[in-house]
Amino acid sequence: MDLMKMGQKLNEFDYELSLRILDHIEVTPDGKLTVIFLAGIRGTD
Repeated sequence: MDLMKMGQKLNEFDYELSLRILDHIEVTPDGKLTVIFLAGIRGTD
């Protein structure tokens, strides 16, 4: 299941929440973003 395709666009961003759940964000050679969560889950669109 591709969760990125099923998700909705963000209307707002909770910065405090992101500090608690995000590890880091990587930029791939083709310019796409990969979000790495503290739980080890990686999300790329």
